[in-house]
Amino acid sequence: MSSGIALAMPASWRSLDLDPTTRAENNRRVVEEAIPSGLGATEARKLMLGLLRDATDSAVTGRAAVAALYCSAADGIPLGASLVATVLEATTAPADQLPPDAQALADSLQTTIAAGTGERRDLPAGPGVRVQRQQTGTDVGSPVPVQTVQWYVLHPKGDRMAILSFSTPNVALAEPFGEVFDAIAWSLQWTS
Repeated sequence: MSSGIALAMPASWRSLDLDPTTRAENNRRVVEEAIPSGLGATEARKLMLGLLRDATDSAVTGRAAVAALYCSAADGIPLGASLVATVLEATTAPADQLPPDAQALADSLQTTIAAGTGERRDLPAGPGVRVQRQQTGTDVGSPVPVQTVQWYVLHPKGDRMAILSFSTPNVALAEPFGEVFDAIAWSLQWTS
């Protein structure tokens, strides 16, 4: 089954396997590659595998088309980010009515999503709305600030929408991560 979208991912990002028959083994491989053997590796791998399992299960439950992960370290500081992309089909217009106008839909989205705090921006794939905010996540049991960027991009015909949800716990690096998130969103292409 085609996801309906394609995204150009930086080489440092890893696409996650959403296939229920192969994702457990692929998650294990991702964790082993991300955390080298050594003191504390067993506990760190267990924690990361649990978080990755929860993330991929959530992506599958939400009918994600694409999911990806970035993990690295700079000067001993762990860096991470994630992407979950979903494609929603619009309710089709009755045969005697014109299809919805994507520009008008994007304008409407801009006023309603995140209480109107989203920015109206057009991408090559179609009109869109970008929402950036800081939220609190609790994946590891205690509150963790998380920077999120969501892109709502309408197909030019207005018959579907891609929602690209990016997040990083590295809130001090929100600006450079936001630039990477925007570059990935800019690469969005409709494949069907």
